[in-house]
Amino acid sequence: MLPVNSVSNISFTSRYVDKVKVFKGQEPYFANLVHFDLPEDMTKIKELCYTKDFISFGRQLYSDLNRAPEYPVIKKYCFALVNNNEKDFSNINIENVMGIYTLHESYVKEVPIKITYFITKYDYQYGTKPNREYSEIGRGMYNSIKKQFPNKSLSGLSAVGAVSFWEKMGLEKITDRILIHRP
Repeated sequence: MLPVNSVSNISFTSRYVDKVKVFKGQEPYFANLVHFDLPEDMTKIKELCYTKDFISFGRQLYSDLNRAPEYPVIKKYCFALVNNNEKDFSNINIENVMGIYTLHESYVKEVPIKITYFITKYDYQYGTKPNREYSEIGRGMYNSIKKQFPNKSLSGLSAVGAVSFWEKMGLEKITDRILIHRP
């Protein structure tokens, strides 16, 4: 069995990107989107991905960032959504991370931005708890991707249980698990 981290604070060289609308109870809530610097933050991202809140796909996310891409990639991105208790984005408390995602961008303009991993904190995932503190984390993260890359197509290979989420977000199903968004 692989170890699970119990670290609470991790220092990143992350930077603030934007406010992202989610919900706290029934009220709109604006969380902070931060961008991690790669490769400088790789060991810190590993610590985050190996915590109990992200363990389900965190190891794969970290592995993906370390692995050579299967097609020509100009840049890999890693973003996290953190609640607005965070004021210093260079020292993020893991408890405040609501979700994390990675993207691959190709230098070939016709190739869509690939959403490689997209994980919300387990306690905020749809269907995990009847009274979640925060909701619509996934929708907020996806909307932030569309806002960052407004004129690019987006594609992703979905987990079987998440296909309906991506369809609700407006992505077109190409195969059983591959979906695409065209601007």
